[in-house]
Amino acid sequence: MLATVDYKSFQANLNAHIRGIIDTLRSNASRHGGEDKIKLKKLATELNDLEQAETKLIEAIEKGVLELDDRLKARVQQNKSRREAIAVEISVLQSKTQTPLQTLTPQKIEAAARVLNKRLLPLSP
Repeated sequence: MLATVDYKSFQANLNAHIRGIIDTLRSNASRHGGEDKIKLKKLATELNDLEQAETKLIEAIEKGVLELDDRLKARVQQNKSRREAIAVEISVLQSKTQTPLQTLTPQKIEAAARVLNKRLLPLSP
């Protein structure tokens, strides 16, 4: 025997459930967003330090203070690899901090809930 479903209570529960999920996502994003911003600052500082170190090495080579040997080439390659890794980490963190959750409004949530209601409950009373 099939249970009857109260359409209005189902709709209200679905709206509340969707809002609850989005509120949870927003709070998690804001909680972790602070950590991500701190990490972004640290990575930007490290990237700046690497770029300054590389500039100093190049200037030393150009002035003849340092000779471009295998050890120095390896160091330059390490710096380049680390810079690329930092750039990727920064990109990932920036994309995480720019979430589409900020564009979700109560009206959009209700519209999505109405569509779900229509699809889940083919005939409304």
